[in-house]
Amino acid sequence: MGKFHHAIRTNLLVALPKVGKTTLFIDAIAKWHEGSTEHLGKKFNGKCPPVLIVGTDMTRSRWMPLLGRFSLASWDD
Repeated sequence: MGKFHHAIRTNLLVALPKVGKTTLFIDAIAKWHEGSTEHLGKKFNGKCPPVLIVGTDMTRSRWMPLLGRFSLASWDD
């Protein structure tokens, strides 16, 4: 388990509700996008590819502040 991201594979993180799973992944994506080579001791595999986030559990008004906190989006309401 040397690399954090594996091309053409599925990563699954399971935990109790409201413990920070989404924030953990958004933080990892932001660091990778900024050029970091690892996150929490796990190496990224190559450059950050384009990322599509499909989140049906939160509204846009909840997603945008989270993405904004990690400089992945900005939103003017």
